[in-house]
Amino acid sequence: MSEPILLVGNVGRFAARLGPVSSETLSSPEEVRSAFQKHRQGAIWVAKKAPLLKWLVSVAPAHGTRQRLLLLVEGTGDREVLDALFERVVAPDDGVQLVKADDLAEILVASDRRNYFIGGAVSPAFKSLVQGAAKWA
Repeated sequence: MSEPILLVGNVGRFAARLGPVSSETLSSPEEVRSAFQKHRQGAIWVAKKAPLLKWLVSVAPAHGTRQRLLLLVEGTGDREVLDALFERVVAPDDGVQLVKADDLAEILVASDRRNYFIGGAVSPAFKSLVQGAAKWA
């Protein structure tokens, strides 16, 4: 794991579950914009509350960077904008269910995190289960 983990606002117990891994908590729109510029090589962003997502959409698109966003909330309504800003956005919506936040935190800090499934969706029309791997991380 080489990318920094950036926590947008108060993500509660999620931060504590990261353990000794160094993460950065961003508490204002200015800090979010600054971190976006600072981590142009890529980062994993974690946000919990929908209003804080407005801070993220205030930054310029990060085309060509490895910015990934993990949303711990459903139904942000700004998904299209977030998809334009981030290489990948993972969120519990449109039938997608993620593993518990505590487990997600443990997966993010695991050295073999790419081997874990972090969520999935059921497609009744195709009678299949689509599993989401942690490859985005």
